[in-house]
Amino acid sequence: MYLDLLSKADAAVKQPLTDRPGLFVVQDVVLAGQPKRALIVPQPSRVTWKVNVPARAVLTGGAGILPATSGAEPGSSRLYVGISDGRIFSRLLDENLPSPTAAAGGAWLPIRIDLAGYGGWQWSIFYRPWEITWEVIFNVNGVGPGPVALGNLAIEGRR
Repeated sequence: MYLDLLSKADAAVKQPLTDRPGLFVVQDVVLAGQPKRALIVPQPSRVTWKVNVPARAVLTGGAGILPATSGAEPGSSRLYVGISDGRIFSRLLDENLPSPTAAAGGAWLPIRIDLAGYGGWQWSIFYRPWEITWEVIFNVNGVGPGPVALGNLAIEGRR
């Protein structure tokens, strides 16, 4: 099973609410010569997708700071990825995003997170992750003028 999160970007909960053009839109982005389809988010922001996680699932993708068009320093950003059942939040990734430089044109931070514990059958009488609609949460915290691209986000597993 393949779940493309970017194709469900319209259904995701996006914070902060903004009407600035070019934010919370899906477009093609090239960083360090690597093209990806990406959701463009401001700094700071949070994007939450509600999904049913398949068995043996892996969350894949990439994230990177877009170079500032104003010539200003790009600043720094931190990416947090977590999962929640509405009661408990588990942080799965906590990384600094690579800072873009004019020469390199930015860089992608690869994302690969094992979600096997949140989907499929588990040996338990009470814990039934296949019945839970999980919230997969991407948090970007940073300073700087450039937005962040969340690229090729997908959950792959088997049903």
